[in-house]
Amino acid sequence: MKRSFEETLFKTTDGFSARFYVREQFEDLFRAFFDDVSAEIMGQDVDAIPLPRHLRKFALRVVPEGYLAAAQARRGGFIFLRAKRPV
Repeated sequence: MKRSFEETLFKTTDGFSARFYVREQFEDLFRAFFDDVSAEIMGQDVDAIPLPRHLRKFALRVVPEGYLAAAQARRGGFIFLRAKRPV
């Protein structure tokens, strides 16, 4: 609680190879170089159901597919970017 979000983040990750963006920031970064930029958040099963593997396998059988897709898009750790033609 004594450190800022950024300080905590860079103490627990490799700040030189990892950068963290929200979708809108990532799109803005690429709009300087490309036309028609859009981004989508994507995740894995563990992003949607943060449980140990053996419990997650069971939960995946009973969790509706719609919930899983929405949770992955909301909590995912990857940004998939689409862009057309360089400016």
